[in-house]
Amino acid sequence: MAQYEFNHTCDITESQQLSLAMAVTNLHCKYFATPSMFVNVIFKKTREGDAHFVGGKKVICRSPTPRYPLTSPPPAFSVYRTRNNFPPPRLPRPQQIGGNFLLAHLRPHLGTSRSDHDALISDISCVWTRIVKPPLSSYASHDMQSLDDPFALHTVFLLHDIYTGTKMGMTVPRAVDDLAWAFANMEQIKRRMHSGEDAMRTLLVGMERMLEGG
Repeated sequence: MAQYEFNHTCDITESQQLSLAMAVTNLHCKYFATPSMFVNVIFKKTREGDAHFVGGKKVICRSPTPRYPLTSPPPAFSVYRTRNNFPPPRLPRPQQIGGNFLLAHLRPHLGTSRSDHDALISDISCVWTRIVKPPLSSYASHDMQSLDDPFALHTVFLLHDIYTGTKMGMTVPRAVDDLAWAFANMEQIKRRMHSGEDAMRTLLVGMERMLEGG
């Protein structure tokens, strides 16, 4: 079981959320050999005005998305131009916003190394950049996780903090016991699948793929 929580100040469309969720799910299954039904991905949009603290300093969260089309000036600009008959002053660059970060809650995986987890973080960061970061924006040339880039994934933490729990009414197994857990609960899984639970069908398909090695 795993829960990936994306907290973001930049806007992420529904299609981007779907692409990110699928990519993160596939990456988790690749690194930890677990069924896709065991992976949850959540997106939490930081509300404008929310704050968090970095180094003891308060950071106000503001969306980097402009409130008016980039192809036309805002209403105040038009009024200024009409009344004064010359171009309005250039607005200063917006203050750096709070940031985008990922908290991943995982079961302890004793068979994986620190380098495996670092590689997973790198892969997730690359996927975020490919899906979320506008390729033609003024931030396209910035380093992948620059704090000056409001579209970057600034922080990723992998937390081995899922000790136990339940999912769909069944006790969460240890990370190395997924297949044994599935066989022990197979009667219930098939019964619920035949009663119309699509989630159980997806779980069974995932287990079959694990047995086939892919």
